[in-house]
Amino acid sequence: MQRAWIPLCALTSLLVTGSECAAQSEYNTSFFHGSGDRSFINLIDPDSGIIPGTYSLDIYVNQKLVDQRDVEIVRDNADKSLRPCISAEQLRDWSVAIPPQDDERCYPLEKRMTGASMGFTMAEHRLDIQVPQLSMHTQPRGAIPSTRYDDGINAAFVNYNLVANNVRSSGQESQYAYLYLNNGINIGAWRFRHMANLTKRSGEESHWQNVSSWAERALPSLKSRLLFGQASTGTVLFDSIPFRGAQLASEPLMRAESQSRYAPIVRGVAESNARVEVRQNKYLIYSTNVPPGPFAFDDIVPVSQSGDLFVTIIETDGRKTNLVIPYTVLPGLVRKGQWNYDVAAGKYHDGANGYAPGFAESQLSYGISDTITLSGGLLSAEHYQSAALGVGQNMGHFGAVSVDLALSDTRLARGDAEQGGSARFLYAKSFLDSRTDFQVAGYRYSSSGYYDFQESVQERRRWDNGRYKTYYWDDTRLDDPEWVVSKPEVSYDASYATKKSRLDISMSQQIGEISQFYLTFSRQNYWKGAKTDTSVQSGLTSRLGNVTWSLYYQNTRNHYASNDSSINLRLSLPLSLGSHPATATTDLHADRAGNVSSSAGLSGSMLEDNRLSYAVQVEQNDSERTAGDMSMGYRGGAGNLWLGYSTAENMQQTSMNLSGGIVAHRGGVTLSQPPGTTFSLIEAQNAEGVGVMNQTGVRIDASGYAVAPNAIPYRNNTWSLDTRDFPDDLDVPLATQNNVPTRGAITRVTFETWRGESVLIHSRRPDNSVPPVGAQAYSRGDRNNGIVGTDGDIFVSGVTAGETITIRWGEGADEQCRIQLPDGHPVDQAGAGYREIAAICR
Repeated sequence: MQRAWIPLCALTSLLVTGSECAAQSEYNTSFFHGSGDRSFINLIDPDSGIIPGTYSLDIYVNQKLVDQRDVEIVRDNADKSLRPCISAEQLRDWSVAIPPQDDERCYPLEKRMTGASMGFTMAEHRLDIQVPQLSMHTQPRGAIPSTRYDDGINAAFVNYNLVANNVRSSGQESQYAYLYLNNGINIGAWRFRHMANLTKRSGEESHWQNVSSWAERALPSLKSRLLFGQASTGTVLFDSIPFRGAQLASEPLMRAESQSRYAPIVRGVAESNARVEVRQNKYLIYSTNVPPGPFAFDDIVPVSQSGDLFVTIIETDGRKTNLVIPYTVLPGLVRKGQWNYDVAAGKYHDGANGYAPGFAESQLSYGISDTITLSGGLLSAEHYQSAALGVGQNMGHFGAVSVDLALSDTRLARGDAEQGGSARFLYAKSFLDSRTDFQVAGYRYSSSGYYDFQESVQERRRWDNGRYKTYYWDDTRLDDPEWVVSKPEVSYDASYATKKSRLDISMSQQIGEISQFYLTFSRQNYWKGAKTDTSVQSGLTSRLGNVTWSLYYQNTRNHYASNDSSINLRLSLPLSLGSHPATATTDLHADRAGNVSSSAGLSGSMLEDNRLSYAVQVEQNDSERTAGDMSMGYRGGAGNLWLGYSTAENMQQTSMNLSGGIVAHRGGVTLSQPPGTTFSLIEAQNAEGVGVMNQTGVRIDASGYAVAPNAIPYRNNTWSLDTRDFPDDLDVPLATQNNVPTRGAITRVTFETWRGESVLIHSRRPDNSVPPVGAQAYSRGDRNNGIVGTDGDIFVSGVTAGETITIRWGEGADEQCRIQLPDGHPVDQAGAGYREIAAICR
């Protein structure tokens, strides 16, 4: 008898999933039942163990995930092997260097490109494409082709937050309610948004306020975003301006993750085939192999904004060369060759009544070298013009510095014209030896005639019959009960006080291995004899055994003589109540007025995924007055609920906070946790109660949907169903999927699910022969559900009683048969998550 050889794993894949054949084992087909009909041999690819068809695959190029799509697997006419049908255009999208004249639908990559290969791992739904590095277009690490961007589905949503308080104090009772709404509609690439709120106080009419409305979309070809409506300008050189109009701005997130923020280029020379490692703050952040000769990496992603990069070159013989690349970043620094820009035109709009001029503004920054960034800006408005220039440089061991200069020409409300200038200096540096980190040290000085745009607007708004009117809040009344209607105080000045100088310092100091000190300081002076605004915040944190202690100090003074200072000591001890975390805390607080208070509390979480949180606290002041607070919060798939109760002398307060989302889509309406700017609609029919991995409280509802409330735009997002929640009768062929949403998108992530039993069928044909080994089994919906193994055994999943299973081993009518599953439950319980039956394939 003639013998044919087939791979062992193509036959045993029937019962064993996730296994791979490390080597091709060969078996004589004469050992297998049904060998009299050997047509099945032509169906099975000897390398991959699959037959032609369309498969949903993750696409990897040189071990990097680049796409996820349905791929047609076809038979090569030349050698009869199976090949993926990948077009030349698709390969170009994945940065493979395909000649521009090639446009085949099924591109013969392995024949056209020396050293290229393709391989399947069907148990993982994975296609690996290996291409020599010289045949790849250079792409920075983390680069994602725009063809993978997903604008999402057409849908509408409401993000709501309802706050309600009831206060009883000194015999009086008051209620307060606040409803925040963030509504959105997505149509294609456009996002339409509207924010509003509703406020209601006891004894007052409810007040509805439209906060903002806008429409925006991504422009991937420009790596930018276009917006119409209410927004704020960027802060390259000018302060952010709230406006209503149009804006075109660069979108840094569209760049590769390794290019989205400033970092220096790492250069060096290898003497052999060497390994290069880059560390920052003792963390390994980059590692790669390089050939002999010079190298340069421009896709390093530092883990923090300061801290030198330590480079180690490890040669083949083990010799090491160490380099230090100084690294400090300041706002506004960009990489060599990159542009950041913001162009806006519209009308000043900060929500207040009064003077609101039209304006046009443009800002631009460009990296002219590895270390130097140039910036420029122009702003023109009614009664106001300004121009600014700036330069920033990473000076290596000496830190990073930037200097910018702005000039303004302002026509004041009283009729005078004022011209002036403003200079700003910023500095940042990490001192590794002393472990001191100056995040930002900044100083700005402005001449008396300089007005920034907001000052020019406020000067006209405050002009009142020859004097300037200013409203401010009396800080001595900030502790008034809720029912007391606060009213601002008014002051009148003969001149408008513009800003003169400002000093900002932000630094941190590591002390030993367990202690850290931080300090932020801000001081603002004004012209025209006005007083000074000062703010100081500092803190020291350390640990004593399992107890973490923190000491905080803050002091705030403004030019209306408001002065507030306080000091706070906190001790916290982590606890473990069963499998759930908890923390015990105690606080001691003192303020400038001599008031001293102390508190002790316990907080933690309960239930699966720690969805239920709780907190209890008791407080006592120096007058021995005692107060207490308790609260409980629940984070569910349909929203979040928080309840609180507080009591003190002659006062009780109950509070509630209800937040969530309502998403309307083609499949119905789905309730959710508060959706973020970008989020995903998860669809898994027949999977009610199954959780979504890494999404606390999010589970598939009765309609087959759930909302994952936060996704990262322009980055690869991975979504997985929690297989621990799968019932025995649920089959999900692919439980993990990936997508790359654009900003503001509502992406649909659909999981194929089948509800039914898993059954091992011992099949026979009417003549007592068995279907050919390798024949395909199809269940309802023409689903490819299994392969015939030895002795006619077929394992299928997600099937129901009475269902028909079609077995095919060719195209002809005589090359298929059908198995009718019993109407009742199959007998012979296997005890391993599946059942067994014997059936005739007719």
